Amino acid sequence: MFKRPRRGVKRVFIHCSASNRPEDSNVETIRLWHLSRGFADIGYHFFIGFDGKIETGRELERLPAAQRGHNALSIAICLAGGQDGTTEAFTTAQFQSLKRLCRAIHDAYDGQITFHGHCEVSNKNCPVFDYETILALTPSGYLKQPRRDLSRSRTIVGGRVATLGAALSAVDESVFEPLAQTAGPNAAGETSTIPTPIVDGLGLLSELEPALLFSTTTGILRIVPWFAVILVLVGVGMVFFARFDDHMRGLR
Repeated sequence: MFKRPRRGVKRVFIHCSASNRPEDSNVETIRLWHLSRGFADIGYHFFIGFDGKIETGRELERLPAAQRGHNALSIAICLAGGQDGTTEAFTTAQFQSLKRLCRAIHDAYDGQITFHGHCEVSNKNCPVFDYETILALTPSGYLKQPRRDLSRSRTIVGGRVATLGAALSAVDESVFEPLAQTAGPNAAGETSTIPTPIVDGLGLLSELEPALLFSTTTGILRIVPWFAVILVLVGVGMVFFARFDDHMRGLR
């Protein structure tokens, strides 16, 4: 139903044709109207007739010619109806198709897109009907739709990052200290030889110089706590930002 264009898109605008006549309920009629006004093509990307059929208009790769001054980064959808500012001509089939189309666009952009009426950027009442209620929009214009894949939730990803950091903070001297002591200087000031089981158990080469291993191990001991703290802070920050952003976009 919808293939995401290569050009950038941030908003979708909803329009009405301002004609209740059944013979005007098709994309070709609207195209002729716009051509007669000097347009290069129909100004809308999609047109939904009274029967609910979704027809394609202008190519999605091209900017619409629908909402003056706000065509950049947008997609335009028009529904037949709305003549004289009335709503009785609109059909349930139209609204169902509008919801399916907007949901497809929403999913294609992973929820990072907003939906608006033409009236929001002009002094017209277009599209006349209550599109905010029909599409279940948040105050910011996002669809109130759950994510398709829970594993992609930034809240869960942030929680995992914070958990990893917390786990690393608990893995300190209890793991590395025995190895550091074994590889470090003994009481006589000499560097000890690491027992073969320890070396083999860690998957290290038996030829590795004990002094180098000691230096590496102590270095890890100093870095791990700071790295753990960074992971926790990043994870918690991701969770807070994700929850705030999801709340603003109406995601459940």
